[in-house]
Amino acid sequence: MISFGVTVLPDPPYARFLELIKLAESHGFEYAWTYDSHVLWQESMPTLALAADRTSTIKLGHMVTNPGTREPTVLASAYATLHDISNGRMVMGIGRGDSARRYIGQQPVRVAAFEAADRAHAPAPESILFIGSSSIEHWKSLAADFPEVKVINRGFGGSVISDSTFFADRIVAPYHACAIVMYAGDNDLQEGNSPEQVRDDFAAFVRKARAVDPGVPIAFVAIKPSVARAVLLPQIRQANALVRAYAATQKDVTYLDVFTPMLKDGAPQPDLFGEDGLHMNRKGYLLWIGIIKPWVDGILH
Repeated sequence: MISFGVTVLPDPPYARFLELIKLAESHGFEYAWTYDSHVLWQESMPTLALAADRTSTIKLGHMVTNPGTREPTVLASAYATLHDISNGRMVMGIGRGDSARRYIGQQPVRVAAFEAADRAHAPAPESILFIGSSSIEHWKSLAADFPEVKVINRGFGGSVISDSTFFADRIVAPYHACAIVMYAGDNDLQEGNSPEQVRDDFAAFVRKARAVDPGVPIAFVAIKPSVARAVLLPQIRQANALVRAYAATQKDVTYLDVFTPMLKDGAPQPDLFGEDGLHMNRKGYLLWIGIIKPWVDGILH
């Protein structure tokens, strides 16, 4: 059986937040989620408490909170209290919170893990570096899918393009990769960045990478049209077009169009995604392989 929920930004005024959650409950939605960043939006714990008091059936929670910016025992106490106020309707979505950590000057959790792995087993020279957000991180079969080359996976979930630039000295520069494949951008748009900012941030990444390895070939995998973020399709189209135009002006910077074949009748194809409608299943990755592999072969030969 399918359950439906809504996600409401905790933007001011808080009264609008409450109004939308009550409206969702009146229309039969089972879940009402909100985001958790004390820098980007209003503090969500008080607003969730108000929502719990003013609703009766809808389940409430974060999509997502994290133990990186919120001390775990304090977070647990807050949720236990909200669970009492809501009569058992709280549901906790937990993530690493890379975006929230970035805004308060903390490193994404994954970067430290990458450095530890590098110390334990140094990546092979002349590898192809895959970097970006969770679509790269979740690509567990990456090495098997490109057996003809050595690959390095440095994707970390929740990241935006500027994260890869910010941490390039630690997760790009040490490898001196023979080529770089980047996928990121949909988190940028989800966070409210403009398509122009997406293009400019990718251009900044190119400059940073090439300051270390001049002329290194770089491919930008188009921002995918996901079911979960179908509302962003206009911004995704514009951002992709701007990146494609920028890439056309740069030597050995390539735009790889996965966006178009992932659409059917102008809409995202659900059979390319897992249950969350955001992250791809094997069929989705096979589509990507068919588009990325010819570029990789061209780099090698």
